[in-house]
Amino acid sequence: MPTFQFTARDADGRWHNGTESTATAAALSAALRQRGLSPVSVRPAARQEEEEPTSRSGNRGFGILPATSLDVEMGLRMLSNMLDGGLTLLSSLTTCADQARRIKMAKVWDSVHDRVANGASFAEAMDAHRSVFPQLVIKLTRAGEASGNLEQVLEQAADQLERNRTLMITVFSAMMYPTITTVMAIGVGAFMMIKIVPELADFLRGQGKQLPGVTLALIATSDFINKYGVPIGIIVISLVVAIVVSHQFPPGARVIDRMLLRVPVVGKILRLSATTMFARGLSMLLEAGVPVISALETAGGLVKNKAVGARVEQTRQSVLAGQSINKPLGAGTEFLPMLPRMVAVGEETGTLGVVLGKVANFHEKQLEAYVKRMTLLIEPVMTIVVGGLVGFVYLAFFMAIYAVAGKSG
Repeated sequence: MPTFQFTARDADGRWHNGTESTATAAALSAALRQRGLSPVSVRPAARQEEEEPTSRSGNRGFGILPATSLDVEMGLRMLSNMLDGGLTLLSSLTTCADQARRIKMAKVWDSVHDRVANGASFAEAMDAHRSVFPQLVIKLTRAGEASGNLEQVLEQAADQLERNRTLMITVFSAMMYPTITTVMAIGVGAFMMIKIVPELADFLRGQGKQLPGVTLALIATSDFINKYGVPIGIIVISLVVAIVVSHQFPPGARVIDRMLLRVPVVGKILRLSATTMFARGLSMLLEAGVPVISALETAGGLVKNKAVGARVEQTRQSVLAGQSINKPLGAGTEFLPMLPRMVAVGEETGTLGVVLGKVANFHEKQLEAYVKRMTLLIEPVMTIVVGGLVGFVYLAFFMAIYAVAGKSG
């Protein structure tokens, strides 16, 4: 039976080295995990030249595209599968780097590999790349290393990244259709008022005939837009720029985001997505064994709306002062009412993580249904608006031409 040398870490971060005889390296890795150790390196003792695969960050070349959440998700799934199959962490990290779809992500995995090989824990190595790995993933990884269930936790983290991406796409799609349609409607209307209507107005005025009231109203609107359109456009653009700049600062971002939560339709979508994302993240962290205070801080960072994030931070401060979670969480209107009420039930029964998971599932389905319903309603409404605008212009000028032609006859 072959002999293997191994290097592993326990839940307290202590290193363990030794030599054992097993059928395969994968069998030794599995045995080490059963003892509560995380195997970092396993290699044949009789052949020292067979070292663990090393990183080759210097040979990766140059990449332009940055690492994305999808790259992290794919890497975590590969790591989970390889660790579950018996590979060591260093071998798995090297494979992740070799199979990364982007060069910059490959270099990140190389860096993580080197840090682990030099004695850092996996979570510590990931924490050195906070711009790539979300805090949720880092804290789940740290909890997985401590509990010995790293491969399971990595799979859960990948699932959460996939849910977050799907949720963001759902919200983006819901906002994008009415935005594009509105911009197109404004563009068509502006073109007609600036280009088409003035030319037809000059023709009709040249006839010296009395025009219908609806035509006069359209011509007056066109004259107003041509006269004051540029100043109005400058004012609108200035307001948009001011809002964007104000959103870069925390006080302004909280005010703007709080106002967005009160906008019909948009506010409902934002509250549903925030409730889903916060509940899902907090559930996973608590189930992984992360302390409540740290879990609240990380889960609050998952929510992009600054007003919701401020509510979570107030909740965290209240918990630090000895209060329960549900009361400060439900003190405002940032979250939907079901969340704080279910949190109260979870706190009483000691199943907060499980309850939050159910809350997230419920609101995720609600969000999908609401977006589909709004899309079905918005399509005919925007069609009627655009069609009505064009139809009004045609009606005004057909009536005018009819009136001119009739009087001339």
